[in-house]
Amino acid sequence: MISSKLIALFSLVAVVFLIQQVVVVAVPNLELLYYSCGSELGYTDAFGRARDALNSYIARNTYARGRNLYSHAQHGYLTVYGHGTCGLHLSGDDCATCLESSRIFLLQHCPRSIAAVCQLVDCRLRFKDTPFNRDG
Repeated sequence: MISSKLIALFSLVAVVFLIQQVVVVAVPNLELLYYSCGSELGYTDAFGRARDALNSYIARNTYARGRNLYSHAQHGYLTVYGHGTCGLHLSGDDCATCLESSRIFLLQHCPRSIAAVCQLVDCRLRFKDTPFNRDG
């Protein structure tokens, strides 16, 4: 007759095996919560190039910088300030995917703005032509 300790051991092994088979795949929630486009005054091609380069940099590097990255890009006398943030539950790839989606959204909906913000459920990307107050 099989002892109760042996049954318990086999049960434990079976549970551990089943737990190892469960793979949780987190996908960033790209649902738009809000966006806002600022003024279109003062837009130049140089500003647009600096903005695009900055937003790409933020999308690629926010996760590695603690999921909260402030940065800026300068092109001649023009400076663009940007901020990206991701949810704590996102992986590096998911954070980059979320911010890249925000970046593309802003390019499509605010193509000539000097300031804009795109808040998705799992991330936020914003830029403007003046420095951010890091408290808000």
